[in-house]
Amino acid sequence: MFCNLFTESVVLTRALSALTLTLPGLALTHATHHSPGTLVLADTAWDRVQVDVRVGPSTDCAQNDSVGTKTLTRGQRWAVVSDQIVCWRREQVPGDASSGWTDWREAQPAPDAVQEVAL
Repeated sequence: MFCNLFTESVVLTRALSALTLTLPGLALTHATHHSPGTLVLADTAWDRVQVDVRVGPSTDCAQNDSVGTKTLTRGQRWAVVSDQIVCWRREQVPGDASSGWTDWREAQPAPDAVQEVAL
């Protein structure tokens, strides 16, 4: 019985050592994950304006996933929460969808922070 207890103790000690060795790697993986931040898109100038938003890892905004398109009225805001790059564009002529889109603008929200930008 003493032999079995000793063997189980050695096995448990080795298992705990192996687990301890893997924990720093897990902590490092977790530390590299960014907390999301919030980018608030604000219509401060126009009666109505359509805004197109994409979120992803690329600064080439066309490669990122679409969040959607919304029509904002003066004073209205659109909060986008992300730990990745947020890209947005608006109608070239607010209120005229046929005018096409402006060039993409982009920002990386700071972790746990709120940043507001005027369209």
